[in-house]
Formats: sequence, C-alpha cells, structure tokens
Amino acid sequence: MLRSLALLQPAFEYQRDLSRRAELVEGIAELVTEDDPDWLFPEYRDIHRNRATIQEAMETRPKVLKYLCGILTDLLVDICRFEGREARHRVGPLEEAVMSGAAFGTVLQAFGF
Repeated sequence: MLRSLALLQPAFEYQRDLSRRAELVEGIAELVTEDDPDWLFPEYRDIHRNRATIQEAMETRPKVLKYLCGILTDLLVDICRFEGREARHRVGPLEEAVMSGAAFGTVLQAFGF
C-alpha cells in the first residue's frame, strides 16, 4: 500500500504545484512589461514564459483530480475491506483533501499514517 501511495505522490504534488503556479500567472503578468524580464527570480521567469501551458493544464486539473481521487478512494476502500473495517467515514476526508489540493500528508492521514 505504501508503494502505491508513493507512486501517486508525484502526480498529486504536480497538481498542487500547478495550482500554486496558476495563482502567480496573473500577478506576474501585471508586473512584467517585457517578454524576458531578467530581473525576475528564475522560478517566476519560468512561470511567465510558460503561462499559456500552465493555463491549459489548469483547464484539465479538475478532471485529473477526480481521477486521482477515484484511485485513492478505491485503494482506501480495498484496504479497509481487506482489514475487515468500514471505510465510509474515511472516504469523505480523503476526497476533500484531494480536491482541495491539501498537502500529501493530509491524504496519508486518511489512510491512517
């Protein structure tokens, strides 16, 4: 189970980072009047250069999060069934953590870690 969660963590973290970067796109665009501002930090310069890609990826983000949520929920239910426990009370917090973009530690808490 831990191996499965470890395999899903990069996809989950990418979605969190994507959300953070998308929040910065508009602010950076307001500050920048040139195509390649050398005075910006490298991370912000990268966000400015890739703003179209970031915005396109944000359009598919809800679908990707629902897909990740489905995988994690199925894994949680299967683990609980295997252990002979009920999973209903744990599914809600798990879905909320995934869809809100919470830290991966919050997702792990739903699994009991």
